Amino acid sequence: MRKEIKLVLVDDNTLYRQALKGIFNQTSHNIIVTFEASDGQELIDKIKLLSPVDHPDVILTDVNMPNINGFQIVEWLKKNHPGILVIAFTLKNDDRSIIRLIKGGIHGYLHKTAEPPEILMALQTVVKGANYFPAHLSLEGVQQLEKNEFNKVWNSLSKRDKDLVIYCSKDLALKEIAAALNMAPQTVEKVTASLYSKFGVHTRVGLVMLAVKNHII
Repeated sequence: MRKEIKLVLVDDNTLYRQALKGIFNQTSHNIIVTFEASDGQELIDKIKLLSPVDHPDVILTDVNMPNINGFQIVEWLKKNHPGILVIAFTLKNDDRSIIRLIKGGIHGYLHKTAEPPEILMALQTVVKGANYFPAHLSLEGVQQLEKNEFNKVWNSLSKRDKDLVIYCSKDLALKEIAAALNMAPQTVEKVTASLYSKFGVHTRVGLVMLAVKNHII
């Protein structure tokens, strides 16, 4: 018998929460939705009333909500309840939002249009101790580049290239990164593409994931 997974759903859209709950009720016998919340403030208030033994295993939370949003939820949980796993989902698919979530400490990410099998896969994956990110983020380099290989590539970089990796992790647009590093936007694009190639990733998110995994950021 598989271990019961205690799940909490956080979304300001009641119909979406009910739809997710219906998916779990119909397709999984070990995922139990213990409670729901319409925003981060409601989630925090409810968790504060629970004894540690009643804490959820996983929180599946929307990012864009009123009051306390998903970014703030991730930060609060990391500080106060680091043992609770967090999967964030959003309709937005921009690198800057995903990077902010990764730096905040999420264990998984889903687009809000994800099909039920992917949602279930994400939950099962994080409970087993791994992170879950969709294939379209092209994070194979994060999984394949060994620590020694990473260090070798990192140590071969110039200070400018290392600074660019760090700035890629900030909530900045390309033009803002270029201005901060006193580089032309076209040069930033060219150097970033070269970094992707060196580290075996294909996106800014993948580069940041790799840097986080290796404690550069």
